[in-house]
Parts: sequence; structure tokens; C-alpha cells
Amino acid sequence: MENTIVKAELNDKPILQRLLELYAYDFSEFDNADLNIHGEYGYPRLDYYWNETDRYAYLLKTDNNISGFSMIRTEYYNNTNTFSMAEFFILKKYRFKGIGKYFALNNFKMHLGDWEVPVMKSNLIALKFWENILKEKTNNKYEISKKDNWDGPVFKFKINE
Repeated sequence: MENTIVKAELNDKPILQRLLELYAYDFSEFDNADLNIHGEYGYPRLDYYWNETDRYAYLLKTDNNISGFSMIRTEYYNNTNTFSMAEFFILKKYRFKGIGKYFALNNFKMHLGDWEVPVMKSNLIALKFWENILKEKTNNKYEISKKDNWDGPVFKFKINE
């Protein structure tokens, strides 16, 4: 399988919007979200990824087919920029094939520096996924902390290469 990562441009917004609906549907088992009156979950911060310079959205293609997306934002703590994995999604067809690992590791390479990955505590598969990647990528040099208004661990680490 050939994987390609592309920065989501403004003309990709409708694609990302539809993928976010699939993501929200999958995630609803953890956050108990309901559809709005239009039959959508919605993502009110989507426009920020084209209006703010400290947000990044990427599409993942596998064999030229869309297979996932990631959304990264920059958090500012004590005059330090920290990249935060806001959203990360791999379509079910492509899960458990190493594609998510490829995507995550390449997202880190594209944004060197301090990182955090918040994971909902009830999402056990995601917890295991990120823990395995970070053990390997950081040689176990990551911390787990808490974040206000977040129900789960936050993996904190640094990527230099």
C-alpha cells in the first residue's frame, strides 16, 4: 500500500467536513454526542484551520483513496509552543494495517518540537495506539498528564527528528 499525506487546502474543506461526520459518529460511543437538527454532528471550529496560522489539517491517502485525516493545533504554555493532536482519524477499512502509525509518525516529523496528544479515557483502542507509538518513537520518554476540561490522559513528549 502506498500512503500519501497532503495538506488540506480550502477546496478540500467539503471532504474534511464529511470525514469529520464519520469521525464524530465513531467517536459518539465515547462522548455520547447527538446529531443536531440537521442530522449532523458538525464541527464548529473547522474554518479555523484555514483562518488561523497555528492550525494544520492533513488528508491521508492510501493507494490514492482517502483513508484518514489529522488536525493539529498549536497550544501556548508558558511561552512555549506545543503541537496538539486535535483530531486523528483512520477509516475503519484501513485500521490495524500500520497506516495510522505511518500517519502519526509523519505528522510528528512535519511539526518538530513539543507535542501533546489528549486521549479520552474510555477510548481504550486509541489509548493503546498512542501508547505503542510513543513508546517506540520516544524510547519511552513521554509523560502522561491531565488537562482542564478533558476526560483522559494527555501524552506529552518532544520530537526532534
